[in-house]
Amino acid sequence: MVAIREGLLWTLPFLLISTLFLLLSQISRMSDMPAQWSNTLSSIYWMLRDILPWIASISIGYILATLHRLPPLPTAFLCLSYLLPIDSLLAATPRLAQTLSFLVAILTPLFCVPIIARLHGLRWLRLAPRGIASSAVRETLNLILPGAVTGVILLLLVSTTLIPLSMLDPAGLQDWLARMPAIVLGPVLVLVNSIAWFFGIHGNYLLQPILDMLDHLPALHEGHHHYALNRAMLFTFVYTGGSGATLGLILAILLCSSQKALRLLALLSLPTAFININEILLFGIPLILNPWLLAPFILAPMTAMVCTLGVLELGWLTLMPMQLPFSTPILFNAYALSGSNWSGAAFQCFLVALSAACYAPFIRRMEQRQHLGQSVHIKSMDITFTRLQEASQLLTREPVSQAVLHQQNKDAAMRDMRALSHAEFYLEFQPQVSLHNRQCSGCEALLRIRTPDGSILSPARFLQSLHEASQMTEVDLWVARQALQQYRQWRSEGFTLPISINVSGATLLDPTALEHLASILARAEGMISVELTEETLIGDEHALHHAFRRLHDIGARIYIDDFGTGYAALSHLYRYDIDVVKLDRSFILSSDTDKGMQVLSGILNLCHGLQLQVVVEGVETAEQMQALHMASTHDMGIQGWYFSKSLPGDALRQFTQKRHLPEASALG
Repeated sequence: MVAIREGLLWTLPFLLISTLFLLLSQISRMSDMPAQWSNTLSSIYWMLRDILPWIASISIGYILATLHRLPPLPTAFLCLSYLLPIDSLLAATPRLAQTLSFLVAILTPLFCVPIIARLHGLRWLRLAPRGIASSAVRETLNLILPGAVTGVILLLLVSTTLIPLSMLDPAGLQDWLARMPAIVLGPVLVLVNSIAWFFGIHGNYLLQPILDMLDHLPALHEGHHHYALNRAMLFTFVYTGGSGATLGLILAILLCSSQKALRLLALLSLPTAFININEILLFGIPLILNPWLLAPFILAPMTAMVCTLGVLELGWLTLMPMQLPFSTPILFNAYALSGSNWSGAAFQCFLVALSAACYAPFIRRMEQRQHLGQSVHIKSMDITFTRLQEASQLLTREPVSQAVLHQQNKDAAMRDMRALSHAEFYLEFQPQVSLHNRQCSGCEALLRIRTPDGSILSPARFLQSLHEASQMTEVDLWVARQALQQYRQWRSEGFTLPISINVSGATLLDPTALEHLASILARAEGMISVELTEETLIGDEHALHHAFRRLHDIGARIYIDDFGTGYAALSHLYRYDIDVVKLDRSFILSSDTDKGMQVLSGILNLCHGLQLQVVVEGVETAEQMQALHMASTHDMGIQGWYFSKSLPGDALRQFTQKRHLPEASALG
């Protein structure tokens, strides 16, 4: 869903330009300019609107491609190529095409990109093996077969789906509408329209067959005004400012919000809202797939509908049997539809204020959530890229200097994310050697990133960027999958070695991510464990206990990494069900002093008393090895360059097998 909302947000400049042409068209028509000018500007607007689904599909496809570590632009163009034949199939049923075009544009990349990613991982579908061409050419060639297979699957699915849809028979619907009470039908239309827009479906197109029938009901043409429910009434009094009565939303933002970016968006939306166009708000906040604004998005037009029907039933307002374009300016449309009566315009202003009152509490709630630093968007479920949280919300923090600094950090993370999207992710494994028998007892999986030019990025740099982009959960799951793959490869070669992987607190505290992680590690039969930093232990204690129980249930062990450097508290060692403590290298570095040796010895003996296994990190010299022998008589794991740097999987297997030879153990 993040990909959908982000992709729609990327279309915002396009929407601004297209709605500018419609606004100019309306101005020229009202200014008695030549009709050709107005028609030309209006036709440009509709041409741009016709290709909006293509733009949205490309944007969503690009983001999803980055999430799945596919070449972004070629994959985005593949999504466009899928959309074109679907549009041709829909062209046979124009009404269906108008209704479903935007929905199909959103669903196409959501359906296709994961399939392409899965097929892209199959070696027999790759046309260009590594080494025969540049990375850009190779990546593009390797998309051809997965893209073709996905296209065939999609077209078969669409063609079988469109046949029953095109056979729908609207016979009898108009009579049913004529008998349906307006107080029942009106709220139903509002509900369907708002929910459709929430999922990215153009509500006006979806309901167009019904609205056409309402506009041509016999009672309306016979001069009877008792049945006032028609398109002109809806866009004048119910959808004031556009679907969801969003002119009231603009007013609520300007009155209740202190967020400058959100207020700026409201001001940008104001001119087009006066002609009932609100796509800038729909895609800019965005309202689509935004659960925090769904309730008022339904409540505001529903309230306006009930009030309007009540006023008409009481006879306080009379509507003329006329049809107005939906883009007729606010106030003027109410004045004209009510028979050149200013009471219609006054009632419309009342409805705008009422809709603003519906939106105001939810805008204030958004403000409170922002100040508390809580997230509004729905988290992504896959790897490597999402944009800024506040880019999807368009909310920034106060004061301005804080917001600018935060934005700069996010922009830097975004640049790193774009660079990482073209890099190669892989794992290396640093061995852990027993202090007493000098045999390899386990290893830590370390994430490495190689750029297209062959250089290796510093872990400190890319991990910070991944954290800034809120991608650590996705990275954790990817590392778990790769570690599982390495374990299975070793097992097929008759070799096994315990592996530990680093996992962030965000993954453990997210129930969905935790279950995903557990399902992966469970397949390793207890051979893959989890390393956590001390900072993780200051999180939700109840959630951490649940996470530790879940991991222990599948046989995984819990390591505390870099113990003694973060929010260290000895109480953590007995409050949580921890299996292994990894001492930070600062303890071994300070062992050359008397106090440092006492601290090291005390920590080692404490851990032994608590029946915790110990791994000492950062051991690089023979003197440090000797210090460990002096500090404690108990066995422990040694991780550091004294024995080995991190190694690829095959090299680690060879290293381990050599360490298990008798002469290797004797030599140390």
